[in-house]
Amino acid sequence: MRRPAGAGHGRHCWVHDPPDAPGTWPGLLVEWRQRADGWHGRVAYTVTGTHGPVLVEAWLPAGQLQQG
Repeated sequence: MRRPAGAGHGRHCWVHDPPDAPGTWPGLLVEWRQRADGWHGRVAYTVTGTHGPVLVEAWLPAGQLQQG
């Protein structure tokens, strides 16, 4: 399987339904990594927390990421 489109390395993306934060969030794709279960992107994104914005960094499946 080929790596998803986009080189990573600081590209804007949309994060769809990350854990504990349903919805679509703007994010920054940092890098791609292929695992046994497919491609995953390392992303940084913000979600709305109890006391304001919260910065999250996570590895998410490629299916949850969309080029921005």
